[in-house]
Amino acid sequence: MLSLNWMIYGKDHPSLARRHCVHGITALAILTAWGLKSDFIASESWSSVGLYLSLFITAVLTALPWYGYITKKIKMQRELKKLKFTLFLMLIPPLTMMFIYTGLVHGAPSIITAFFGSDRKVVQELEKATFFNKRHCNYRLEGDFLDRALPSHICINLEYYSSSPDLVQVTLSGKENYFGFLIGNVSSASR
Repeated sequence: MLSLNWMIYGKDHPSLARRHCVHGITALAILTAWGLKSDFIASESWSSVGLYLSLFITAVLTALPWYGYITKKIKMQRELKKLKFTLFLMLIPPLTMMFIYTGLVHGAPSIITAFFGSDRKVVQELEKATFFNKRHCNYRLEGDFLDRALPSHICINLEYYSSSPDLVQVTLSGKENYFGFLIGNVSSASR
């Protein structure tokens, strides 16, 4: 019978480093998923700081497998072709950067802002747009204010899209702090 340690860590008696790696990857995956799910708009300053932090963390984390491969401390499995392993080493930096940036700039700050942000309402003028795709909403509102959000639009239904002008005034209410603005509610602005 498989033990819980083996199912989580891949070994019955994992080292402390392996445990930390698994916990770190799990936390990063949760923060990344939360960052993609939450309606968080990163502030300009936090977006810049987060980009540099993400680049630094990515450089450190991707240097480790490269160092192990160059010094032959990472043994290549017989089944793994050299081309596949080289491709793997080349994909580590962009994928690591994507996950770290999303978790660091959108995931963690949206949780912090939800608990420690101050209430704020913002009136913005957004533009109607259409984008036909099975995975995303077809009718949406876009604007400069939403450029640093993931995704950078607000979904609307066909009825609202048909009945509103090309430029729509909306009130975004939510919480704000240094990290950015967490959208809690979207409503039409009263004129």
